[in-house]
Amino acid sequence: MIKDIILKATTYSGNHKPNRNEISASELGNDVLQIYLRNKFGVQETTEFDQAGFGSLIHLAMEKIFENTDPFKAEENYEWEIVKDWKLTGTIDLYDYQNQVIYDYKVIKKYTIDKLLKEPNHQYVWQLNAYRYLVEHDRLLEEGSVDMKILAFIKDAGFNIKTGVMESTLQEIPIRHIDNKLIEERFKKIIEEIKIHRKSDTYPPQCKDLWFRKIKGEPVPMRCKVYCSYNEFCPYYKNKSILF
Repeated sequence: MIKDIILKATTYSGNHKPNRNEISASELGNDVLQIYLRNKFGVQETTEFDQAGFGSLIHLAMEKIFENTDPFKAEENYEWEIVKDWKLTGTIDLYDYQNQVIYDYKVIKKYTIDKLLKEPNHQYVWQLNAYRYLVEHDRLLEEGSVDMKILAFIKDAGFNIKTGVMESTLQEIPIRHIDNKLIEERFKKIIEEIKIHRKSDTYPPQCKDLWFRKIKGEPVPMRCKVYCSYNEFCPYYKNKSILF
């Protein structure tokens, strides 16, 4: 009973329908295949409390903490039609409208932070910049007026035995700026690919980094197996010869 109540509270309650002419900011940095699968099959119903559910719990707690707290606005929805009949959409976790800072909550490991700081095209960089793009358009602000930060809840922080230092499990990570022109170009390119594959009823190329891990001596694509809600629909995941 308790599990069912938690699952219900942390499950996505928005529009689950497929073939919607929109891309969410959280998808913009993903491989086109991931975006296409979600677009084709809609948002999948959640049946188990998983990593995404744990992240949703953090969101619920933070929303409660910042409820009616100036100068913050929590869980604000934005959208902008970049291409005719196609929208970029996003729900911003926390917006400090006095200091013009966008925050996005992430429950992650130190390894992910290291990748985020090293990779200029990391999906989180695109996501935060897409949020910034939406806010600045909506509020008629100049490009670059809004700063971006990830509020990271770090799962493997704490006492570091090697350094003897207690590491904070909550950190603010600033995100670099991506030009609006590049955001629009990426959005348009994704839309064109989606249109092509819709028309031909084919699939985009397989995702690039599948996060292979050896389990009992056999390589397993953890990104597909653990983190993708669409692996049962994905032709590459079903075809084991492509993955192994």
